[in-house]
Amino acid sequence: MIDEIATMYRAKPVKDSNGCCCGVRSWISSLIISAFLSTVVWAQHGPGTEDLRGPEGAYVAYDAVILPGPTADSFAVDIHYRIQQSFFVFMRTSTGKEEAQGEVLVELNNTSGEATAREVRSIRLDRPNQPASGALIPDHQDHVRFVLPPGTYTIVLDVRAQESGRRFLERRRTLEILAMPEGSLLPRPVFGFLETAVGAFVPFNRGGGCRFGAVGGMLVHFRPYSNGPQVLSWKLSGMSDEDGSARADFSGIDTVSVGQMYIPDVRNDRPGYRQVPAENWGSAYVRLPLERLEPGPYTIETALSEGASKVSQTYRLMVFWPDRPLSLTTFDLAVDALRHIADPEEVEDMVGFFADGGGERFREFWRRLDPDTATMYNPAQAEYYRRVDEAIRKFSTRGGNDGYKTDRGRILILYGSPTTSQRIFKPNIGPREIWVYEHLKKRFIFTDPDRTGNYTLTQTEDL
Repeated sequence: MIDEIATMYRAKPVKDSNGCCCGVRSWISSLIISAFLSTVVWAQHGPGTEDLRGPEGAYVAYDAVILPGPTADSFAVDIHYRIQQSFFVFMRTSTGKEEAQGEVLVELNNTSGEATAREVRSIRLDRPNQPASGALIPDHQDHVRFVLPPGTYTIVLDVRAQESGRRFLERRRTLEILAMPEGSLLPRPVFGFLETAVGAFVPFNRGGGCRFGAVGGMLVHFRPYSNGPQVLSWKLSGMSDEDGSARADFSGIDTVSVGQMYIPDVRNDRPGYRQVPAENWGSAYVRLPLERLEPGPYTIETALSEGASKVSQTYRLMVFWPDRPLSLTTFDLAVDALRHIADPEEVEDMVGFFADGGGERFREFWRRLDPDTATMYNPAQAEYYRRVDEAIRKFSTRGGNDGYKTDRGRILILYGSPTTSQRIFKPNIGPREIWVYEHLKKRFIFTDPDRTGNYTLTQTEDL
């Protein structure tokens, strides 16, 4: 797979300040040897690792899901929550480990403001040491279940970190539970994936949405018309939030089972569900083409039918890209950063004066370098712009985001972080930096003769 990408890929030769070529291989080749491969595996084949990811905009995300209750006139309300470890302050203990503590309060109030259901849980996290910069850190996630009659409730979620005193408090979200006659769909599905090896459904637990590139679908519960076969049809549509030009339209029809529902089942410390027999209820796991969706909002029009009888329900889905590289959020910057691997004419076609449809040409450029076109998530693109971000952060001059244009930024983007780097200071000579890439068998030497912080590539050596 990677060999085919390398064949399509046209990398420019990297030259030093004397115009000498460095014998450069494609930056994609370097990704084979680096941690990039783990990114590819996660993106395409690892829904079970959905709880591992980089920083997200909000410290706390939660979702309330209504599911069948233990009796005909009751419903189960599951509050799924996800808390970033960075919400807490970790303190080193006498055993050498780092530990953090906190508390979660979940409360449902009725229309009179009285607490109808309430649960408080302690949080205790520990880790062997401080994670490395850029390391994937698992979130703390769990769920609370209440059994309630039909009614309108206000959700209170209060999360506190013990050491820092940091607090997340929200009490604006309302939840309406209606009686369910025959031939009706519960108002909200659960989005997640089916772990077939153990027969469990695992929620994404992302506030009612899913991560960009996720593989999975939705879990739907309904009151059947009868014990006969029921048909569930769905249509997924929406516009990506990129430039409004990518429209998604997918649809499908499933024959669904009656006489069963899903109940909580924790596996490997992750909240999940397993199927059990249940009178007067039906359930369906609907596989959705989530991997074909770009970040943005979508609607899912769902209909349950039996013969001439039909009932409909519309669901909302948000596709998140929580660790999206910042350099991808500004189109002109994202295109300009392609100058290390694209021809000048290609760049001009995307952002030039007559570059109508530049956004689509940008997407097409990266589609040619996508190792798996079955998904919209492109690990090569994500890794490239992660390196652009790193170059901007490390090497930019004052007042500008130009670190990706520097020689050090260029080498970092093309080859990733060096195996080793060393800065050398000597009297009467400007400082030097030596970057060694063992897998490339190359050494890059940068110098700063004017001592301005602007290092230029002056020499390359074979190891």
